[in-house]
Amino acid sequence: NTEGYTRQTLDQYSVHQIAADRYLESERLHLGGGVYAPSVSQDRDPYLDIRYRNENSNVGYMEAKVDGLEHIGSLLDEVTKGEDEAGVMEAAFNEVVDRMNELLSEGAGKDQADSLFRASMDTLVREMNKSATDLEKLMGTQADKLQEDIDQVNSILSRIRDLNVTIRKNSIYGDNSLELKDQRNLLIDDLSQYVQINVTYQDDQITPSIVGDKLVIRTATDPSRVLLDGLYATEISIRSGTDSGETPNYDLDLAELTDINGRTRVLKENDLGVIKNDDLGAVIAVTGDDGKEEGQVDEDTGAGSSEEQRPLVYASEEEAQEQADILNSSAVAAAKGEEYRIVAENGQITIHKYKTIVYSSSEDAGNALLEEKQKRNFSEKQVNSVTGEVTKVELRVVEREGEPGKFEIHEIEIFRGEVQTLDTELGGALLADRELLTEKGVFATTEDLARDENAADKRGIPFYQKALDVLANTLATSLNAANQLPDEVIYQMSGGLSSSGTSSGGEASDAEWFDENGNPLPGLGFTDADGNVVTGDKAKYVLKPEYSYYNGGILLSNSTDGNDDTAITAKNISISKNWANGSFRVLRTTIPQDLDENGNPVGNSTANDNLVRIRNILTGDHAFVTNTEDVYELAASQEVFFTGSFQELMTDHVASTLAVDTNYANTMLDNCTISADKLYVDRDGVMGVDLNDEAMNLMRYQKSYAAACRLMTTFDEMLDKLINGTAV
Repeated sequence: NTEGYTRQTLDQYSVHQIAADRYLESERLHLGGGVYAPSVSQDRDPYLDIRYRNENSNVGYMEAKVDGLEHIGSLLDEVTKGEDEAGVMEAAFNEVVDRMNELLSEGAGKDQADSLFRASMDTLVREMNKSATDLEKLMGTQADKLQEDIDQVNSILSRIRDLNVTIRKNSIYGDNSLELKDQRNLLIDDLSQYVQINVTYQDDQITPSIVGDKLVIRTATDPSRVLLDGLYATEISIRSGTDSGETPNYDLDLAELTDINGRTRVLKENDLGVIKNDDLGAVIAVTGDDGKEEGQVDEDTGAGSSEEQRPLVYASEEEAQEQADILNSSAVAAAKGEEYRIVAENGQITIHKYKTIVYSSSEDAGNALLEEKQKRNFSEKQVNSVTGEVTKVELRVVEREGEPGKFEIHEIEIFRGEVQTLDTELGGALLADRELLTEKGVFATTEDLARDENAADKRGIPFYQKALDVLANTLATSLNAANQLPDEVIYQMSGGLSSSGTSSGGEASDAEWFDENGNPLPGLGFTDADGNVVTGDKAKYVLKPEYSYYNGGILLSNSTDGNDDTAITAKNISISKNWANGSFRVLRTTIPQDLDENGNPVGNSTANDNLVRIRNILTGDHAFVTNTEDVYELAASQEVFFTGSFQELMTDHVASTLAVDTNYANTMLDNCTISADKLYVDRDGVMGVDLNDEAMNLMRYQKSYAAACRLMTTFDEMLDKLINGTAV
């Protein structure tokens, strides 16, 4: 009943006599000499381990995904939070439309009706502000969860590494450490929930006579990343940074692999101080360097030595390695300090002979090391172009093993880590955590697509943030544009001031009104609310006093302290300062009208074309695009991702997209959980302990023991009868 316990089996072998029995046939196999029990092993199925851990990774991914989507849903759930079968933001939009209808029907020109419309719009933008702020807080919470999961992964890797150290030490003394391996397997199962992993075991030459298993854990992706290598483990950390915009990219780094004392992992150690006999390209030859004359037949290889001979080329590395092993095992090679290695060059596989250089002092070896660095233009840092792994290569002077006072130069290759882990190289809960923080769906940037070609199909918190930003920006841009008079109307109502600042009675030409770039000239009455002259299409104009009825302007701003309609998002959209204080109002019409002596329009006094235009903006369809200038980093391509009204963007697109994603994630979680549970049961059928089975085994062993005791009793009785009951 111990969690993670693996069924243990006593490895038993029947002992038999090797010598022939005097009275039996010599060819007959003699059994019954007892049982040899050299070790205890575990009953595990590596195939089921792999399948279970892969499925466990999918469960971890889907659990984290569902958890994140449900948190988003709790913030953007329009249905459960609303009243009268309408969502919160939908109800706020409906209220704005109702107030506009009142303004259009009976409140035109009345300050009270304008105030009511402004109040309903203020409620709407505050709902947008709240949703954006809630999503921003959720981003912070999700970032904390990612960090917590990373800390858990780092802790698991450290604990596995520590267990590897103990297991390796115990194996030197012949202890299998099966219970420690059970703990390690449990930790590996836990790790698979956070990262999709590939677990392998390699030979570990502990001593010349003891070979153990070295555990290696990599990410199960291409290219893979080493997480743990025997006694060395890495750590994952979050890189703080952004791409072209303001959204953090949450890239993950792998630190260098270190042991329990913080030392880096040595991948391989090669002799640098060697002489390569290039003219000895294979086993053909020995040259004058070996003290043999040209053309002499080598006693070890049976090959002749000649400058004109060509290296032998082998059909496979296995064939060449087999021959090299034979040569390396020869007594002559050992006596001369020679080593034969296979070399693959230009598609040919040959065998070369090397001879180690031994230096009599560390100073001589150090000088030779400097010369080697200069000759090779040595660089300590190397980058693998395929895997992206950064490797540090060091040249060191090492005292020759078993020969004090003699030195060699060794090349040490050390894995440095610091590798950016891409979005698709994780799997498990860490991948889901990161996708919830980074994936923008249709708003994916060029950097996102370079990191993950499927980024446009994945949606996390940033997607919903940007959808709200587009909603707010489109609403503000449309209303602000509709509430400002056209240039030609302003020209008439401001008296047609010329470039000299004198009135031209409305007869001034366009050349006097705008410069060659279409910007208004200074002194024409193009001023902002503070009286400062401004240029460009966002200018505010000073109308003649009798035309104050047409004093429209920016309704929605990026703050309550000004009238700036640039870079408006869901978080900063606000009622503009001048609309709040009554300086701006909702324009009823943009058609110039004659005024009576009191400044009121005469003639077509019921003109309300602009109110109709604003109502149509609030209720009509809009093409919402992925790229909105000055709002956030630009998506990889500008496209219309939804066409419909503002309310429909929230209910039919944002809410329905969230519902579809959540439903899919829940369905996949159920499927993955069922598969993982089945694999767990199948695996437990191999490695688990059945109490009924154990009870039956105990009964069987008890009967066997009783039978053995009875046999011994019979032997005792026979001997007693033979000794004591037989006459001398």
